[in-house]
Amino acid sequence: MPARPLCFVLIAALASACASSPDHSAPANPAKEESGSKAAAAEKKPASPAKLTQLRHGVEVARIKLEKARMDASLVASDNATNLDRAKVELELAARRFEHFLKSEKPNKTAETLLQLQAISNYYDEAVEELQQLELMYKGDELGDMTKEIVIRRAKRQLERSKTNLEITKESTRHTIEDKLPLEEQRLRFELTAKETELKRAERQGREAEGDKRIGVLEAESSLLRAETELAEAEKGGS
Repeated sequence: MPARPLCFVLIAALASACASSPDHSAPANPAKEESGSKAAAAEKKPASPAKLTQLRHGVEVARIKLEKARMDASLVASDNATNLDRAKVELELAARRFEHFLKSEKPNKTAETLLQLQAISNYYDEAVEELQQLELMYKGDELGDMTKEIVIRRAKRQLERSKTNLEITKESTRHTIEDKLPLEEQRLRFELTAKETELKRAERQGREAEGDKRIGVLEAESSLLRAETELAEAEKGGS
């Protein structure tokens, strides 16, 4: 029998060794499979009665907080409406007072003051004329000097009083027209501006307060939803 070449012998030996070698693939990990089974069993473990009671109490507390938040929001909205109505009424009254002053009170007071000044001025002119008439009348009169002097002095005193009254009235008229009425107009204008500012402030503060309370209601609703979801999951796990 002829001898085989050496290369064929080596190939045959390698093929035989590969065919007879054992499978070295990694076996399954029993410890890992056992850990996964325990985790799944723990997730499905029902909540204890104490835990369920605690979760139910949490839901009830969340409901009470939500109800309180809604009541607070309602009260704030009511207060804001009242404050706005009051601010609007006060602004309207201030506007009416200012308009009445410009259209009626100021012109009437000015006319009344000037009329009073004219009357006092007329009294003074009449006192001057009366004294002049008395002096002319008694100039060539044969009445006694004493009687003449009494009448003339009385007329002069009346003239002096009329003059003083006229000066006082002139100053009072000037004060009323140049100082008092302009100051009253300024005060009413300032009051009107202040009421306009108060209304704007009430509107802004009302929006802010209602917004804060609305946020509180939304947060309370979210808290209640979380509590109800947690309780439902716990009760489902025990069924």
